[in-house]
Amino acid sequence: MGLFPTGVSIVTVGSGSSTFGVTVNAVTAISLEPMLVLISIANTGRIRPRIEAAGMFGLSVLTDRQLDLCLTFARSDRPEGVAAARMLGAVGAASGTVLVKNALMAMECRVHDRMTGGDHVLFLGEVVAIHNGDSDAKPLVFYRGQFTHIGPPI
Repeated sequence: MGLFPTGVSIVTVGSGSSTFGVTVNAVTAISLEPMLVLISIANTGRIRPRIEAAGMFGLSVLTDRQLDLCLTFARSDRPEGVAAARMLGAVGAASGTVLVKNALMAMECRVHDRMTGGDHVLFLGEVVAIHNGDSDAKPLVFYRGQFTHIGPPI
C-alpha cells in the first residue's frame, strides 16, 4: 500500500475537555449531492466509540506546514481533552467539534452510515459545514512511508 499516495488529515470529535483527535490517511470523497466523505478508523481505535456516541466528527486536511501536528496526533500517547483542543485550535460552528486551525480545509460531518471493513470501521459522513483555509498552501502527502508535498504542476 506504500505506493498509494494519500493526503493526511486529522479526525476529531468533541470539544474542550472531551476533545479527541487522530491522524488518518484513509479518507475519500464519495458524493457531491448529498456531500459525503468516508473515513476509515481501526476497530480498536479509541476515537471509534467517541464518533459513534457523538454522531459527528471533524475532518481537517493538513498542509505541509503541519507535519509536527500530524506526528503528534499519530502517536498512541497523543494529547486529549483541553490540551488537544488548544493544539488543534479551532471550533466548528455547526457542530461544536474542534477542528485544526489553519488546515488546508476542514469539514464538520454528521455520521450518515457506518459499516465494518475488515479490521476497520468505515464512517460515511454527511458534510454539514466546510471551512476553507489558505488556498496557496500545499497539502501534506504520505507516500512510500514518508511525508512529502505536491510539486509543481505537470
